[in-house]
Amino acid sequence: MDGGSNKLNGHITQLAIVSDALSDTVNKLHETALASGEVISHRLNLAMAAAANPAITDHEEFRLMTSEKIEGFSASANATVGGLFDIQASMMQMLLGQASRMTQAVVEAATSMTPAGAADAHKRWVEDSMAVAQAHSWEVANKLVDLSAMALDPLHSRVTDNARRLGKRGRTKTKPTGGA
Repeated sequence: MDGGSNKLNGHITQLAIVSDALSDTVNKLHETALASGEVISHRLNLAMAAAANPAITDHEEFRLMTSEKIEGFSASANATVGGLFDIQASMMQMLLGQASRMTQAVVEAATSMTPAGAADAHKRWVEDSMAVAQAHSWEVANKLVDLSAMALDPLHSRVTDNARRLGKRGRTKTKPTGGA
């Protein structure tokens, strides 16, 4: 296998990793959307029942409507900020490395005894820069996919838990009591 095939296989592998992680996030987003519809439906029914008869108002459920959103979106925002700082640190590390390698290449080219030596130093720097940029682009792609998953996870877990809880609750209320 030649170097070109190895590079292509590496890119295909990286693309598969990013695609797989993104697919998981999209599936969770789909689950979140479906579960939120169920939760909204249950809670609208509670609101309509409370409007018709305030004596049966489920105050605990109404309190949860606000507190869960605040907790979920706060956790999502914290995850997002942490992920963005991680990406920023990665980019700064790459940029500082590039600046260091460029300085080394300039010194090498300037102290070369021949124009060919200077051209070789420049060529090595360009090839190295391309390889670093390519590797870094996959790293950033993975971090961005991870970031979307981290931002979604707190919301997904809350809404799917609520859909299960409210669904069970709705089923127990509609069960027949038996008798004639």
